[in-house]
Amino acid sequence: MAARTQRLARRRLPGARAHCQAVDARSIAVRDASFDAVVSCYLLELLGSEGILQTLGEIHRVLRPEGGSRWYDWPERARIQRSLPPRRESRAGLLGTAGRDAIPRVIRDYDFAVEHDRKVRQGFYPSRVLIARK
Repeated sequence: MAARTQRLARRRLPGARAHCQAVDARSIAVRDASFDAVVSCYLLELLGSEGILQTLGEIHRVLRPEGGSRWYDWPERARIQRSLPPRRESRAGLLGTAGRDAIPRVIRDYDFAVEHDRKVRQGFYPSRVLIARK
């Protein structure tokens, strides 16, 4: 998906300095303050609490001052979680339905200012769009 997006960006916007690459968001192998923006699409719901915290720390680290980040996520984890194998961690932690509501607070703990937080419907499932700036 990243390679396809990169090819499309290069073809449609040849002068753009956009870079799309698939990486492990918990450990991004680039120097600090490398990016103006980071976009995460439906990633956080796949991670446990520790992975979410590692990912937020890495996104904060690789963003330049005043850099922005967008997260697209499902707001109702409990509905989706029923179809997933059980996790070792407690659902009372960061991940339950209440945990989805905790994400903006956790993002603020990483010195992000949440500029936009809205639940939307994309197709047949609800999503959440969260935009924050460093």
